[in-house]
Amino acid sequence: MADQDRLRTLLEKIDQDRRESEARVERGIQRIEHIIERIADGLESTRKEIQAQNERVNTRIDQVYLRFRQSTVQTRWATLGLIATVIIGFVGLIVSVVLTRP
Repeated sequence: MADQDRLRTLLEKIDQDRRESEARVERGIQRIEHIIERIADGLESTRKEIQAQNERVNTRIDQVYLRFRQSTVQTRWATLGLIATVIIGFVGLIVSVVLTRP
């Protein structure tokens, strides 16, 4: 009987150790899942930040491009105005030379 009691006690101890080990493994798995969730949240936050920065950069690029286009158009009009002024000046000079000839 004593051997059976020792065997039963040993089996109970083994069963208790197994349950404790399973509980430790489960807690470890839960910690790992929690860490993975935190990493995923951090990655999502970083993705949103990068997306917001990308949108700001694209908006700024669009603004700079529009200013460039506007300045190009203004430069073209200024050039045309200068050419027109020079032509009018030459025409005026030619007319004045022709009119002042004896």
